[in-house]
Amino acid sequence: MNLLNSFYTNWLKKSTILWVVGGFLLCVVPVAVSARVPDDQWYILQDRVWNQIQAPQAWNYETGNGQVVVAVIDTGVDISNPELSQNIWLNEDEVADNGIDDDNNGYVDDLHGWNFVGKDNNIVPPAFAEKLEEGAAQHGTLISGLIGAIGNNKSLGTGLNWRVKIMPLRVMDNNGSGSYGNITAAVEYAIKNKANVISISIVGEVLEEEMRSVMRRAYDAGIVIVAAAGNSPKLVSGSIDTNPVYPVCFDKDSSDNWLIGVTSVDRSDSLSSFASCGPCVDIMAPGENIYSTELYAPSAGLSGQFGGPWSGTSFSVPLVAGSAALLKSIRPEWSAKEIILALLNSADVVDEKNPDFVGQIGYGRLNIGRAAENAYLSKPVDLDIFNLYSFNNKKIYFYQPQLFKNVYLTSLDWSVINMAYGDLNNDGIQEIATMTKNKNNYQINIVSSKGNIIFQYNIKLSKLGSNFTGLNIYSQNNNQFLIVSEYDNKTNKTKFLKLNWRSGEKITEVSLLGRFVSWSLKKTEEKIVALQQTNSSLRLLEYDWNANKIVDWRLTGVSGVPALAVGKVWSGDTEQAVITVNRGKNSEMYVYDLSNSSFIRESFGLAEKYKQNIILKDINFDGLSEILHFQSGGGNFSVIDGKGKWLQSLRIDKISGQLAD
Repeated sequence: MNLLNSFYTNWLKKSTILWVVGGFLLCVVPVAVSARVPDDQWYILQDRVWNQIQAPQAWNYETGNGQVVVAVIDTGVDISNPELSQNIWLNEDEVADNGIDDDNNGYVDDLHGWNFVGKDNNIVPPAFAEKLEEGAAQHGTLISGLIGAIGNNKSLGTGLNWRVKIMPLRVMDNNGSGSYGNITAAVEYAIKNKANVISISIVGEVLEEEMRSVMRRAYDAGIVIVAAAGNSPKLVSGSIDTNPVYPVCFDKDSSDNWLIGVTSVDRSDSLSSFASCGPCVDIMAPGENIYSTELYAPSAGLSGQFGGPWSGTSFSVPLVAGSAALLKSIRPEWSAKEIILALLNSADVVDEKNPDFVGQIGYGRLNIGRAAENAYLSKPVDLDIFNLYSFNNKKIYFYQPQLFKNVYLTSLDWSVINMAYGDLNNDGIQEIATMTKNKNNYQINIVSSKGNIIFQYNIKLSKLGSNFTGLNIYSQNNNQFLIVSEYDNKTNKTKFLKLNWRSGEKITEVSLLGRFVSWSLKKTEEKIVALQQTNSSLRLLEYDWNANKIVDWRLTGVSGVPALAVGKVWSGDTEQAVITVNRGKNSEMYVYDLSNSSFIRESFGLAEKYKQNIILKDINFDGLSEILHFQSGGGNFSVIDGKGKWLQSLRIDKISGQLAD
C-alpha cells in the first residue's frame, strides 16, 4: 500500500471527489516511559504515541466518561471488537429489531448508529464486499479504537478515552468511496442524537455549501468537529493553501475557528513526509506507526482484533477528537469553542523543528496532558455550598470558610463526644447526628441544620466497662443508618453496630479484634475501613460485616493522630481511603485505592501539634470528591484533588472540638 497516495478508489458525485486519508507502513516502535500506564497487553506498541501527546499525564485527571458521545463518520466500526463493544453508543429511544422507527428520527432500528451507504442499521464494514480494500475496511475501527478502546483491562491496547460512547456512522464503502450527501446526512444525524464530538478523516476537493452549512450548525449546537488535512505531498510543500480540501477548509475564511484541522507529525515533531499543511491546519498530532483496534473477519483474511503500524493524517484526527472528548469529560459545561481553544492554546509550539512550514502547521503539536491539567485546575471551587460542623462540650457550631467565622448553632443536654452529618431523611437538607455522654449514659441526638432536635434517644452499651468510640452515617438504596463503634478494653475488641437512625434499634453488628484510632465507611458498598496504630506503625484495614478482612496495608515510621476519610476521589468505579499522618517533622497525605492497592503520597510540609482533619466533598459537581484538609489549630484550609493537586486554599481560625466527617 503506497503511503503517498490517498486512500484508495475515489468516487464522483456533484463533480466532487473525496478520499479516506489513511495509510500503512512497517516499522519498529520504541518503548517509552509514561506517568500512568494502563495494564493493556499491547500498550507497549502504543506508548510512544501516547507519551508524545502526554496522554498518561491526562489520565491522571480523567480517563473518560460514558456520557460523552463521539460520532465517527467513516467506513463503519466493528462494534463486536472486545475493546470497543462496551463503548459503543446506544440509542435508548429505539427498540431493537422491531422494524419500527420508535424515536421518529427517520431511521428504523438505528440502535447503534446508521449505515448511509447501505441505507440500513448495519454499521459493521462488510468483510466480503466486492473490491474489498483492507485499509478502507479497517479505517473506521482503527479510528474508533484510538478515540475509545477500553483501557486498563489487561486486553489488547487502549484508547485515549477508556470510557466513552462511539457513534458509528458509515458513509464510505470498503474501497474508500462515498458522497457528500451521505456525510451531510451523517452530521445531521449526529446533531439530532446529541453527539459531543465529530471525527471525520475524509477529504474532498470541492466546496459543498450544504455540507458546510450543516457542519456549522453542528458547531453552533456545541459539537466539536475534527477533520483531516489529508495526505497530499504532491502539492507545493504539501500546502492546502492554494489547493484547499474539504471539510478541513470549511472555516478557512471565517473569523471564528469553528472546525479543528489536523495534520500529522513524526516522532520528532516534524511534519510527516506525507502530510498536507496550510492555513486550514490548526493543530498537529502523531500520525505515524499507529496501533489500534481492527476489523476481525478471519474467513476474509482479517485475523487480528488489534494491530498496525498504520500511518496517515487519518490517525492524527482521532487523537485530537479523543482529546476533545476527554476535555468534555472534565468540563461537561464547556462549549465547542471553549474546548477548541483549550486544545489549541495548550499545544506545544514546534516551529523550530519545522522552519519551512511556519504559519502552515497551526498552533503546534497536541498536548492533551497540559490541556487536561488546565481544564481540571480551572474548575470553579465554591466554598459557599457547605458548612463544617464542630462541637465543644455541649455546644454545636458550624464553620463557614467563606466568612472565616465559627457560628453557634445549638446546645445539647450532655457533652458531645462524636458527630456525623448527612441527609438522613432524604429531603435534600443535611441533618446532624451527635452522640452525647453523661457519666456512663449515652444518647443519640438528630439535629436539623437549623439546630432543632428531631429525634433523641438513649443507647446502651453491650457490656459493662466498654465505651462508645465513634459515630458515622451509612446510606444504602436511599435508606440511611447510623453506625456506632464500641470498644471493650478487656477483650481488645471493637464492635460495630448498625442502627435505625430514627429509633436507635439495632439491625446488625460485627465484632473486630483491636482498637481503631479512626474509621469510616465505603459509600458504594457495606464495608468498614479503619486505622490501627501501634508505636510508629499504622495499619489500614477493610472488613465486611461478616468480619472478613479484605485489605491490610501498613505504613511504618509515622506518628501523630491520623485522620481518615473514604470516598471516590479518583475516576473509575473504586473508592479510595485518604489518610493524613506525621512522618518525622513533616505532615503527609496518602490516597490508597481499596481495590487495586495503588496509592499516592503528598507532603503538606511541617507537621503541627494540632489534629489534622480531612473531609471529602464534591464541591465542583464533577462526580469526584475533593479533599478538604485543615488543622484544628487553624492555618491553611486547603482544597486538593485526588491526585494531590492543590486547587484552592484560605485561612481558617482555630476550631475547638471535633469536626464531623
